[in-house]
Amino acid sequence: IITARFATEPQALARASLFALVTVLVVFGWMGLARLIRGQVLSLREREFVQAAQVIGVPTRRILFKELLPNLIAPIVVSVSLSLPGYVAAEAGLSYLGIGVTGTPSLGQTILRAQPFYQNYPLFLWAPVVAVMVLVVSLNLLGDSVRDAFDPKTRR
Repeated sequence: IITARFATEPQALARASLFALVTVLVVFGWMGLARLIRGQVLSLREREFVQAAQVIGVPTRRILFKELLPNLIAPIVVSVSLSLPGYVAAEAGLSYLGIGVTGTPSLGQTILRAQPFYQNYPLFLWAPVVAVMVLVVSLNLLGDSVRDAFDPKTRR
């Protein structure tokens, strides 16, 4: 569908495939975040400050935006930062398989193009593989440090 609609312009095809990739990753990746938010909301609604606001007659919208949402920001940021390495690895894997973003240079496409030269020049393949590994590990460490920064139980 995407190639039939946007095949006239290569740039439009690249934008459409990027949009399709982001859409697929979001459609299949939102459930863990939704489960986390649901659990946090169920926990927060039993806390004293939310019950006190309900008792004095504060509207639900105000409770949501003034009491619950500020307490949900930290878990959302931590969850997104910890899931980012998975999205990067998924994009590289899909690009390696040939169904990722077209037209834009990608580490997965670089690995795919370097594969035939592995016998003669192995470094040509190892450079993008190591780049993907370093990027994923560094994003994972960044996610861990964001989690530690938002966690009130850690000592600084």
